[in-house]
Amino acid sequence: MKSLWLVFAMVALVGCGNNNPTDSANGGDAAPLSKVAVSQEAEVIATVMQDGSPVADVVVAFSRSISGRRSNYQWQSTTDADGRILLTLGNSGMYAAKATDVSGAVLDTWNSIPINRGYKNTVTLVVGGKAIVHHPGPALRVMTRNLYLGADINPVLGAPSLQAVPGLVADVWSKVQATDFPARAKVLAREISDFRPHLIGLQEATLFRRQFPGDFLVGNPVLAEEVVFDFLAILLDELAARGANYTAVAMNTGIDVELPSATGEDIRLTDRVVILARADVAVSDVLEKNYTAQLPVSLGGNEGGVPLNIPRGVVAVDALVNGQAIRFVTTHLEQGLFEPVQVGQGAELLQILANETLPVVLVGDFNSAADGALVNSTPTYGNLITGGFVDVWEQAHPHQNGFTSGGIDGALTEPIGSFNRRIDHIFVQGDVQVVNARLVGSQRQTPEGLWPSDHLGMTASLRLD
Repeated sequence: MKSLWLVFAMVALVGCGNNNPTDSANGGDAAPLSKVAVSQEAEVIATVMQDGSPVADVVVAFSRSISGRRSNYQWQSTTDADGRILLTLGNSGMYAAKATDVSGAVLDTWNSIPINRGYKNTVTLVVGGKAIVHHPGPALRVMTRNLYLGADINPVLGAPSLQAVPGLVADVWSKVQATDFPARAKVLAREISDFRPHLIGLQEATLFRRQFPGDFLVGNPVLAEEVVFDFLAILLDELAARGANYTAVAMNTGIDVELPSATGEDIRLTDRVVILARADVAVSDVLEKNYTAQLPVSLGGNEGGVPLNIPRGVVAVDALVNGQAIRFVTTHLEQGLFEPVQVGQGAELLQILANETLPVVLVGDFNSAADGALVNSTPTYGNLITGGFVDVWEQAHPHQNGFTSGGIDGALTEPIGSFNRRIDHIFVQGDVQVVNARLVGSQRQTPEGLWPSDHLGMTASLRLD
């Protein structure tokens, strides 16, 4: 048998670099909370109605709804003969309103009215009823979800010697099986079918293949092709079983590597980023691309190790939703530990999107924390903001950190701890209104107690002008 060192000099890198319920006071989607616009103010047209008729000559006042603070009705005006007022408020957020008649008596009050900065909000205040927020059109729903490949592969990539690799591969493979993606896919499918996004960006949509007995140590003449876990196919099957029909409309392959395991088999890992489109969404102009900035690794240590590059990719489509077109993009950037590579990938991403004429919705695992996080604070997030992208979570929930990572252990079995960074983002650019955003992934576990991923997912409801 050839020496292990010599065989690893022929490490099998197969195809690396190849392309291939929103909360609302009135139920359903709330009115837009924000819009990508130059204006920093929010205009409100409010009409007071009672028993089906407009109420004239009443004072309507608005106040920010901030938890723990007393309402300060600092914006007010008197309704005209049509029961209508026009006010310019402050920032985006939830507001309260009250109507007072000429005697000073309060006719009614209303809470949890979502107001959008840079947008003319239209509201009907029904005395004795709800505040009705009038929507400009149907919502666009999107989601980003890191599926989690099932184990940390960094120990393999950082193996101190080539001789250590098979044992480390066996350990990773055991953990991948223990984290049971088929069971997790049922929980993920329920999340998706509950929200029914038009478009989903998936990261770590991994494909695991094996060969037993392995032939790696005799030169790897045959690549492993026996599929053990195809995360994408498993998830699509679970969605179809729930009546949620989605199609993979764009997919890019990053690392595709086969290595020997101490169990006597060869294990092949293929990493992919994917866009799923709902059955009623038409797509065109597909982009599937790896970044030129890649992470160099010496497998088996710096002395005598095998050099390889770890690629990361981006996929994009033009999508037609409710008759309106957007550019939908998802990506998975390099870990924050390797900041120069990640920053380079982020710069390439901005360059790829620089000439887009459609509104852009950009989602993914950027491995770069939003400003203020204690971990993974790399320049990439700020560079995207400077490049003209708007952080949807920041628009919808300016006073909440929205952390998505760091709170679920790699085995997916421990109680949720303290999340400490928001690295999974949804960004928008162009004429896009942010209705709401929320996190998913901490509400349900498998019957065996596994969380669906080591990341939380993020959903957003948006509107297009």
